[in-house]
Amino acid sequence: MFKKIIISSFLVFLFSGLAIAETVATNSTETIKQNIASFIAKHNIPAAAVQIYQNGKPQTIYLGDAKPATQFDASALTEIMTGLLLAQQVDAAKVQLTTPLEQFFPSILSSRAAPGAGSSDLSKITLRSLATNTSGLPSNATMNGHQSNVVDDTWQPSTIGMTLLTKALETVAHKNIAELYQRQIFAALGMRSAKATSTELKISAPDMQKFLAAAIGLPGTPESVLYPMRLTQTAFIELNDHMIGLGWQIKGQEEEKKPEGTPVEEVAPVSDNVIKNVPDRPVFKPDRQYDKAGLSAYIAVLPNKKSGIAILLSAQVNEQDLAQLGQQILTGLSS
Repeated sequence: MFKKIIISSFLVFLFSGLAIAETVATNSTETIKQNIASFIAKHNIPAAAVQIYQNGKPQTIYLGDAKPATQFDASALTEIMTGLLLAQQVDAAKVQLTTPLEQFFPSILSSRAAPGAGSSDLSKITLRSLATNTSGLPSNATMNGHQSNVVDDTWQPSTIGMTLLTKALETVAHKNIAELYQRQIFAALGMRSAKATSTELKISAPDMQKFLAAAIGLPGTPESVLYPMRLTQTAFIELNDHMIGLGWQIKGQEEEKKPEGTPVEEVAPVSDNVIKNVPDRPVFKPDRQYDKAGLSAYIAVLPNKKSGIAILLSAQVNEQDLAQLGQQILTGLSS
């Protein structure tokens, strides 16, 4: 009789715990749905899809007109995918991150060097500086009349830089960029409907879930993607308030603790785009946050917590607003 009471009490406790866990998960899902619904209503967005991983468990949310077959413009994510293609070529020993760009385009670089800049500055451009947007190349799509910055002095997103990196990868692999995306990323991860060019990326929510899992580094990620992905998430450049990988923006580095009573040094304000440090031995750290924001797509991952989020929108918004929404949801998932 006593044993039956104990067993009965245990079952009540067990199922109560499961019910509470399910209620918490449901409440969390409803809160996320409400936040996203409010966001897309405010910005008049017809459709949105959100992929979430919390402690390795996936969840998909569709709002508005979004369906599994809906193709979203995720062109903002081409930087991290192009960085992944570069990392795969490095992993295969086809190139190095320090390989100079002039190895691929010696005549183009020398002929387009602006007066006063000199080909010497442009000759310092490497594949890594292109992938980290520290090449000093302009943000627009032309180099005419460009006064080159000192390489590795500032961080500045560059359309022409990404274009040159794409062309270099095509030269190394002897394939066009669409073929590289398809073979090296989409096919490897089972992303069946994704399509890409050098500047555009169309992706469905189910395919985005597979890429998100690989970005987190969940079990089942093929080695041909996992190890290069970790290379893209290595902090190669340190700015004032965050770090830069191969396409990723990185946050969460622990500051060095100083003994109590250490005088606080006055530091002059530094622009967020000025490079603070270039680590001698850059490493991947799983306790950091890795993200990338655009006008209609956002992705962020916390590898050590097996968590992440990807937001896809059918219309463009301010990327800071989208990043703030993603950060808010990710914080809730990881707390």
